[in-house]
Amino acid sequence: MIKKSFRFSGSILLAVLILLAAAAPALAFEARSDTDITIARDEVVNGDLYIAGNSVTIDGTVNGDVFAAGQIVHINGNVNGGVTIAGQAVTLNGNVTNGARIAGQTVSVSGNIGRDLMVASSDLIINKDAVIGKDLSTYSNTTVINGRVEGNVTGGANQLTISSEINGNVSVTVNNLLLTESAKIRGNLNYTSSNTADIKSGSTITGTADRTIPVSKKAGGWAHRGAAGAFFFGIMAFLSIFVIGLLVISIARRQITSLAFSIHDHPVPSLGWGSLCLIVTPLAALVVMVTIIGIPLGLISLVVWGILLFLCQIPVALLIGWMILSRKRDNYSYGFLVGLFTLGLACLYIVGAIPVIGGIIWLGVMIFGLGSLTTTFQSRQKAKLTTPLP
Repeated sequence: MIKKSFRFSGSILLAVLILLAAAAPALAFEARSDTDITIARDEVVNGDLYIAGNSVTIDGTVNGDVFAAGQIVHINGNVNGGVTIAGQAVTLNGNVTNGARIAGQTVSVSGNIGRDLMVASSDLIINKDAVIGKDLSTYSNTTVINGRVEGNVTGGANQLTISSEINGNVSVTVNNLLLTESAKIRGNLNYTSSNTADIKSGSTITGTADRTIPVSKKAGGWAHRGAAGAFFFGIMAFLSIFVIGLLVISIARRQITSLAFSIHDHPVPSLGWGSLCLIVTPLAALVVMVTIIGIPLGLISLVVWGILLFLCQIPVALLIGWMILSRKRDNYSYGFLVGLFTLGLACLYIVGAIPVIGGIIWLGVMIFGLGSLTTTFQSRQKAKLTTPLP
């Protein structure tokens, strides 16, 4: 039963990878990846654009959806479609006819978004000239809204500042809420906070203003907050592995790419060895901990095992990005690999958020990630044995 379960999980993950890769020739889109990429002001891209690199700048026009990944992403041109962006520093100055989904450390929006805007970040600022055509969903540590929002504002933040016109309702969970003199909420204000909102004289709320005091935290913490807590945890996990991945790629880019390629070149051994490591390692650690002398060794083994499970996301995400954009093994530049990693990680977390299927996907990530360590080690040992002595 266990063997069939692992076989099914592995098949699901491989199917997702194959579908992501096979989509490239089947759909009308253009893919670009390099260290620094710029779409010039007079350039027009007809169709969806997948773009990844250390620095990504779009000054031209894209007649389709944009999927961008990189450390620094600037969109100054017009996108006649929607945008999905993952990066460390994201600036959106251009106009987007459809919706925008952005994940990053710092996000700045100055352009017009035709539909909804969803942002997960550390710091978000909606500048004065920005217009959000429909709803704004923000999950950020600090959110500043200086631009107009035509729909509702939802989400959560540690510090939320509103200094503009909101033509819908505001429903948020915050630590501190500030409505400046220029704030105008045309609908209702509903906020959950331990602190009373700082509503300055001159600000207006057309509807009602209600505050909900959160209940004291009990055992379980974020688990009692339901879907919002799960989403927040997912965002924090994404940002954490993103930063760690940047560090790993900077100091061991060839080693981490070897792990990613090992999954692609040896999927069946990776599945087998990964399944074995996933099950046997904690059991062996528990057996060793039966003796007093073995307790430290068992605890260390469990800690290392847990760390490896978390880091398994890096080679798998790198492989997904590689299968979508490149399939070439002649470019190991830092910016190029960062772009592939960011795109793959974003896809992984989006698919991984789907109920039931997401659990199977994450199980597959752990299995193939652990398996890549063993298969890579075996390949290097075979290479040493076949190398003739001098």
